[in-house]
Amino acid sequence: MDLDVFFNEFDLTIFVTATLFHFVERYFNSNKRVIWWIHEGSASYNLLNSFMPKNITSNVEVVCGGEYAVSQLKLNGYHYFPTVLNYGVFDESKHYPKVNRNDLKVRFLLAGSMGVRKGQLVLLNAIKKLSDYYLEQSEFIFVGEAYKGDVVGEEITEKIKEYSKDHSNVLFLPSVSREELYKLYRTIDVLVLTSYDDPMPVVATENFMFGNICLCTTSTGTSCYIEDGVNGFVFDTGDIDQLREKIEYIINHFNELNIIKKKGRKIFDDYFDIKIFEKNILKLIGDESR
Repeated sequence: MDLDVFFNEFDLTIFVTATLFHFVERYFNSNKRVIWWIHEGSASYNLLNSFMPKNITSNVEVVCGGEYAVSQLKLNGYHYFPTVLNYGVFDESKHYPKVNRNDLKVRFLLAGSMGVRKGQLVLLNAIKKLSDYYLEQSEFIFVGEAYKGDVVGEEITEKIKEYSKDHSNVLFLPSVSREELYKLYRTIDVLVLTSYDDPMPVVATENFMFGNICLCTTSTGTSCYIEDGVNGFVFDTGDIDQLREKIEYIINHFNELNIIKKKGRKIFDDYFDIKIFEKNILKLIGDESR
């Protein structure tokens, strides 16, 4: 079937991701309503800037998956005037009971594909700068593996694996299933996001869902919802010493941080719960009667 004929069967078409721009362009100056849901970070525009139109027609509405994605459109000169539509996540935390741990260590988790963009070496280098005092009170878990063919990602993976062999408080795990990750959230205290470019990582949202602390870079879209030291922690992207200081602060004050956990959970409740998403999407498409 011809795509134009197929699309004309619908009153409203929603395209997800900026990479579908060529389909969106088919609708320019038409009488059909189009919603374009864009999530991309800065890395994507290195390619897209050569092809994606800088302007759109009035029948196309652009929404973005967070303020970070909005900022990337503006920085790259796109005149789209987007609004924010965050994704929604079903609250699975009630299906995974809390785990009673006997150790008194503060457990940190970094989960994501191994590579430059996720910045795993920033955390590894911060760990190397911790004194024995802090190393004895902490544990760090790296989860993930490099994409096939990503030589740099594979090198990063090997560095972390090798370091973990000689340091009992650093654990490396290859990619895990969603269920295994949910179980892991119940065993940790802090999710660390060292990303150089991460519009709205689902792991951060899930981490809030499970009531854990989030420690992330300013280049992570989640940081737009975090007030440093109030409902989470934020550090400057790539700043190893600042990350080390945040880790030390969390360890030193861990028994006082329950309020931060509760306020972090509120980020999930207010912005990412599937019920909030359903309300926002119905409002967007103009069906508020349901």
